[in-house]
Amino acid sequence: MLDKVSIIIPFQSDYGPRAKAFEWIQQYYARVMPEAEICLGLMNGKEINKSKAVNLAAKKATRDILVVADADVVYDPNLIKEAIKVLKKGGFVVPFTEVYNVEYEGTKRLLKTEPKWPIDVKSGECYKS
Repeated sequence: MLDKVSIIIPFQSDYGPRAKAFEWIQQYYARVMPEAEICLGLMNGKEINKSKAVNLAAKKATRDILVVADADVVYDPNLIKEAIKVLKKGGFVVPFTEVYNVEYEGTKRLLKTEPKWPIDVKSGECYKS
């Protein structure tokens, strides 16, 4: 099922914490959803244009289903599979109903771990948006 998926990731580096998180995110999707194609939309320079970065990544996609994931977003692979099933009923699916933000210290610790699902975040390290 995930062999039909291109994961679209827009990114512009800050050459610091965002870049480290981005490396971890790439490893996460490569390990957790190895059948999926990862397409990066990399922006350079001072211009911040997320739409352009998404479009750059989408142009690289060769699969039928596009999953747009920010460079700091981790999707539950089971939610993606369920969303694909729902996709047959419509052309667009938002595959989540809740968002959790990981605090700075939790992020620092998480980036030292092996990317896997479920991610290794402790309850005090995140909060629901």
